[in-house]
Amino acid sequence: MTNTMRRLRSSLVALCLLVSVGAAVPAQAAPTRGTEILWDTWGIPHISAPDHPSLFYAYGYAQMEAHSELLLRLYAQARGRGAEFYGEQYVEADRWMRVNGVPARAREWAKGQSPEFAPLIAAFVDGLNAWAKDHQADLSAEAKGVLPVSVEDVYAHCLRVIHYDWIINPSKLEGRLRRAEADVHGSNEWAIAPSYSASGKAMLLSNSHLEWGDMHTYFEVQLTAPGVTSYGAVWVGFPVLRQCFNDYLGWTQTTNNPSESDLYRLTLKDGGYVLDGVVKPFEVSQDVIKVKQANGTLKELPLTIKRTVHGPVVAERNGMTVAMRVAAIDRPRLFEQFWRMGLSHNLEEWQAAMRMQQLPLFNTAYADRDGHIAYVYNSTLPVHPTGDYRFWQGVVPGDRSDLISSTIVPYDQIPKVIDPPTGWVQNSNDMPWTSVYPMMLDSTKFAAGFAAPQGITQRAQRGIRILSGFTGKKMTFADVKAGKLSTHMETADQFVDDDPRLQGRRVLG
Repeated sequence: MTNTMRRLRSSLVALCLLVSVGAAVPAQAAPTRGTEILWDTWGIPHISAPDHPSLFYAYGYAQMEAHSELLLRLYAQARGRGAEFYGEQYVEADRWMRVNGVPARAREWAKGQSPEFAPLIAAFVDGLNAWAKDHQADLSAEAKGVLPVSVEDVYAHCLRVIHYDWIINPSKLEGRLRRAEADVHGSNEWAIAPSYSASGKAMLLSNSHLEWGDMHTYFEVQLTAPGVTSYGAVWVGFPVLRQCFNDYLGWTQTTNNPSESDLYRLTLKDGGYVLDGVVKPFEVSQDVIKVKQANGTLKELPLTIKRTVHGPVVAERNGMTVAMRVAAIDRPRLFEQFWRMGLSHNLEEWQAAMRMQQLPLFNTAYADRDGHIAYVYNSTLPVHPTGDYRFWQGVVPGDRSDLISSTIVPYDQIPKVIDPPTGWVQNSNDMPWTSVYPMMLDSTKFAAGFAAPQGITQRAQRGIRILSGFTGKKMTFADVKAGKLSTHMETADQFVDDDPRLQGRRVLG
């Protein structure tokens, strides 16, 4: 534990409210004695435990303390049963979950965990349910209906957030069907090496911007246990940290957009679809979405689901039938990868966790106390046999089996930069090629589906300009903070006239 963390913890004893139990967490599958949750004045829990199951238990308990109604509503939606508990506004979300088979996939994920990690998720769920048992009077009737929470709910929520929102969601699907460009997000990340730092130590900047909505609400927490010294944040309902630092290293992430959801336009014939010249039948199943009415009764909406070898049929309109294949839904150990990243002590151990390739996306910036920095264009990109980035961002022919891939590009072949001579890496949702400048990555050396061969956001240009401005000098922590909080816009520099007499004047007409 660092001196900073020790000082923080000792100050918390005086300043924090012991919300959970005084000295211990209430028990369901009782945590080990000495497990403790301290809430600071900003509503952030600082959790310590003598073992890892107790830590996960307390983490679940704390999430329910802070966000019980939100968390249970999210888990209900992940089951594809939001409308059943909360009403008609969740019908379309339920349909999206059911068509994509998320509840069934979550059951498979629960069975696919390692023997070492599975008990930790079970402990997290025990903590969720223990809080609910202790606070029945604090829960709405709708939330009570969702209980008890299961491990399958946690995995379904992960699938919903990562695979069926960040990778592809109904809005993005519509955009791609119209051949729209990918959504633009707004996060920024920097990692600065000791050679570029005034303190002689690496620095990491995290500037994550999420949509304002239930699914994207962040939960900040400190976790302390044997081998665990983690502080960071993740979406509500997740049992591990997405952006994190410990006593040895840290990482942060921005959204990237590799071609990880492939859309296939089917050729219909004789009640089926054509693949390699042969008519194949659809796999058809029936489901029912229950919808809570104003009077408390349930209305049933029948749902017909059609599946192909590509994946489920997700669109049928204007004579076009489209099936979808999403990468990494057969990789159930995403939580364990994040957990192992947080347990790492150095770059080698951290990259060993990254090599699991359970997490399907996100630009990732890394820094450690040994002085290493890195940028990784994290992806579980399918091995696409042909076509460029734009081809795979559109709708591709569904009558060719050679366009259906079940393998992914290995970690050693994805774009990354480690300890560059620039002394820094950056990303602001731009392509991986501009992670350092002058550029070190050649887009022609990587698989076409990772990213477009060129393109850079205005925020990335601004970040590069700020970072490059310290060449021959070194950045202080104050410099990094000022850069993060700067409201200066790169666009202004490109369009405002250089003549100082015209600065600030509006041009009319």
